[in-house]
Amino acid sequence: MNLQDLAAISEIIAALAVVISLIYVAIQIRQNNRQLDENTNAVRASAVYSGLHLIFDNRIAIFNDGETADIFYRGLEDPEEMSAVEKTRFRLIFANAVDALFNTFSQTKASGFSPETWEAQEATARRLMGTAGGRWFWSNYRHEYREDFRVEFDGIMRIEVT
Repeated sequence: MNLQDLAAISEIIAALAVVISLIYVAIQIRQNNRQLDENTNAVRASAVYSGLHLIFDNRIAIFNDGETADIFYRGLEDPEEMSAVEKTRFRLIFANAVDALFNTFSQTKASGFSPETWEAQEATARRLMGTAGGRWFWSNYRHEYREDFRVEFDGIMRIEVT
């Protein structure tokens, strides 16, 4: 075996090493992409849970306390008939509900949730905003929300609630 034969064998070994390295890198990239997808899905699930948790907390506060439930339901009917303290409490309860909807809206727009995530909450938004209390809240506090959310809710406010 001469030097030329050894050089040819070395080139073949080097070429095989490059192919093996490329296969290894391809496998690693595929595993990393799979892990990134799993992490992204976990973050999205956590964000959805966060939004739902806000809604659930608000509901729990309403149905666990008769006085809070009374203030909420009277506020939905006519907040102007309430005392200043009751009106403030109604506003805060209602703001929690709208903030939870804002959270879901923002997560949908900013983090690539499917549009169905927000669309599933639109019925709740229509139900709340279709009340006298919802219209009162929105006319007094809509400026506290981002423009894109205001546009969305203004559209919801124009839809007839049945």
